[in-house]
Amino acid sequence: MCKAALVCRSALLAGSFLLGSQIAAAAADAGPALTQETVARLALSHQPLLEAGAATIRAAQASAVAASQLPDPKFSLGLSDLTIEGSDGLSLTRESDTQFTAGISQDFPRAEKRRLRGERGTVEVGLRQAELATRQREIARDAQLAFLDLWRADQALALTQAAEKEAGFQLEAERLRYASGGSNRQADVVAAELSLELMRDQVASMEQEIAHYRNTLSRWIGDAAYGPVSSELALATPPDAEQLIATLQAHPHVLADAQKVKLEETNASLARQDYKADYSIEAGYGYRPAFADYASVRISFELPAFTKNRQDQRLQAALAGAEAARAQLEDSLREHRAQIRLNSADWQSLQVRLARYRTVLLPDAQKRIDSALVAYGAGASELNSVLMARRTALDVRLAELSLRLDAAKHTVQLAYFFE
Repeated sequence: MCKAALVCRSALLAGSFLLGSQIAAAAADAGPALTQETVARLALSHQPLLEAGAATIRAAQASAVAASQLPDPKFSLGLSDLTIEGSDGLSLTRESDTQFTAGISQDFPRAEKRRLRGERGTVEVGLRQAELATRQREIARDAQLAFLDLWRADQALALTQAAEKEAGFQLEAERLRYASGGSNRQADVVAAELSLELMRDQVASMEQEIAHYRNTLSRWIGDAAYGPVSSELALATPPDAEQLIATLQAHPHVLADAQKVKLEETNASLARQDYKADYSIEAGYGYRPAFADYASVRISFELPAFTKNRQDQRLQAALAGAEAARAQLEDSLREHRAQIRLNSADWQSLQVRLARYRTVLLPDAQKRIDSALVAYGAGASELNSVLMARRTALDVRLAELSLRLDAAKHTVQLAYFFE
């Protein structure tokens, strides 16, 4: 082997040693790193959306109690039968019918109507509780998906930075070899410079991606999104798709849609009660300054005599609402079944592809680099073969990383249905 080749190989070996030392030092200095589990926990703690949901439940609970109660009584004061013309005009004492009145009245909706109103309030509480449970799962899912995007970008940056440093060492080796009168041409130095600049641009692009994904993740976990990111990724195996589908009826999203059906059915029952009259009782007292006082009692009834444009229409609206809610429930079940089968099938396919990357593609990419370096060091090939081998190896590593990201995302999507 010529002296120039020895210089080149020595520079590359020294660069690899320095690169490994820098990576180890960076790992040692890193603080507690974000993981998928940590992100899910942080997203669910001190979460304004969940606090708002809990307040909504409390409001629904209070409204449910009030809904079944009798309306408030009404108190009235007045002056009646005051003469405004003639010699007795505006007199409070000359006309026997003139009187100051005070009265109290109470409306009495039917007991069944009050019960149904209370039941509707209870159903609304159940609906809000199911919606809150759904929101909890959605937040955990969306936060983890945002973290996975950040994780992939962070790992891709580390791979590309390593490739950038290798390109830098390659350039230094080419410069040394060219300066020492080696067999390489100036074009090899230029090619190494171009390879390094392309790597630098790719690093800058990935740093931009990381900033974007950190800002997205901060929507869920605040400033914790700007901390270090763990290189490890949880490798969970999701349950069987058919098992998940069998338990869909207990999923909070489905429970919420079922509560909507029950709510609309209760509204229909209330609409049927509108055909039956409510009544009210009023008791009054009349004070006549110059005559004997009066007392009165009055009972009033509603007269649902013209139902075509009122009660009939309310009932039809309620029945249509119940029909729409049932259709929405069936659509949710259909949508969730499709989502489960889609994510499960994709996850299974990705496992096959990832196994091929681990056993064939990644080892072959590394072998190509090793072979290209040996051939180039021996003068049997051009520098371009080394650069292309490294470029291909980086592309293979990034592609495998994207597959791991996709598999993890499908696992998170399936976790939405069983956690």
